[in-house]
Amino acid sequence: MAAVCPTFRWAQTRHLVSVTVQLVDAADIKHTIEDKRITFNANVRGKLYEFDFELKHAIDAKVSRLNTEGRNPRFELTKANSKQFWNLLCADKRRFKNYCKIDFDKWKDEDELYDEDDNDTTEALEDGGSGIPERGEDFGKDLKIDAMGLPPSFGGMTQDDISNMLKEEKPSKGNDLPDSDDEPLPDLDRALAEGKVS
Repeated sequence: MAAVCPTFRWAQTRHLVSVTVQLVDAADIKHTIEDKRITFNANVRGKLYEFDFELKHAIDAKVSRLNTEGRNPRFELTKANSKQFWNLLCADKRRFKNYCKIDFDKWKDEDELYDEDDNDTTEALEDGGSGIPERGEDFGKDLKIDAMGLPPSFGGMTQDDISNMLKEEKPSKGNDLPDSDDEPLPDLDRALAEGKVS
């Protein structure tokens, strides 16, 4: 009986290319992983499935593997160059165009993959010394709050800077500053003198 090529779906991250073979209950699985080639062979209820193709780009075969623990067999291929975006999986796209599909549940475009790294770098620089915790960190573990409810560093200012700023803004306790209630009201004083107001 001639072997049939199974459908397979692929996606990528910055470091990995995943190729999920759309077969359930596959048995007698055999495979090979080379720097620019993968092969797959399996039996499903007496029917033979296989493929053998050259990859568009190189992988690190030593750390790549076939994962058979889930519902579908899945190749996890480590990119030889993590900075390279793969626009194709198969070197011969015409031969496998009816079998090779995009895994849209996992797919990310090039700008998404490499903007993530740029954003991480930018955020790391911006957060340096800011006291802003990363996701999953305990926000209040080492954070000290003063009597005014402010952390030790607030908007780049220390507690001493904030206290000094507030002291400078407070009016002195003496009578150096005029009280608006002590200022005379000319119209009212004149009306009282003329007996117009009792």
